[in-house]
Amino acid sequence: MRIALFLACFCLIFSSTGFAQNILRVSGHGTVLTAPDGLQFDVIMREKGPLVSKLFASVSQKTEQVQSLLIKQGVEKQHIQSMQIFVSPWIEYENQNREQKGFELTRIIKVNIKETEALSLIFDHVFRIANVEINNIQMLVNNEQQHYETALLNAIADAQDKAKQMAGKLGVSLGEVVGVSEISANLPVHESAGMMRVAAKDSFMPGETGISAIVEVQFAIN
Repeated sequence: MRIALFLACFCLIFSSTGFAQNILRVSGHGTVLTAPDGLQFDVIMREKGPLVSKLFASVSQKTEQVQSLLIKQGVEKQHIQSMQIFVSPWIEYENQNREQKGFELTRIIKVNIKETEALSLIFDHVFRIANVEINNIQMLVNNEQQHYETALLNAIADAQDKAKQMAGKLGVSLGEVVGVSEISANLPVHESAGMMRVAAKDSFMPGETGISAIVEVQFAIN
């Protein structure tokens, strides 16, 4: 057994009764493997012209078109969010001369879909609208919080197992839990957010994402 792999240490603290306690501090790591079952992307609409008011009207019309076709393809209305609107000068260069011809208005809609199989059909319809782009495509895991809570329980079990093994090796008896810290800070994240991936295992399948949790548990020892 490779005890060196265990992140654990002893410390001496004083309990509320005033007596010193020996403490075994152990970290636990839990991971849940799951395949992405959703997808998120941005629909970007751009218009150029001399009057901002006309640009707003044109982009608003396109926004309604996009929302309508997404809903027809089964996307729920609450999963279509109009996030940002930008207005910037429309600059053209001719013979090294800089000329402002008007303004450029950009509107971004963020879309979440549960079934990735419909993606190509949705894209076909969206791209038929002029001056519309699709960007920032990300695979998602629905019910991340539920998966994270499972990983958290696995992390606690891992810490308990480590503590029992170390106590047995050191010839001490394991007492009650005197402290628990959630090191991963209750932040369920998926692959695109840069969370740690699980190392290759027999159970690891292509396309799976690891949702991880880390805890630190302190046990009294005698």
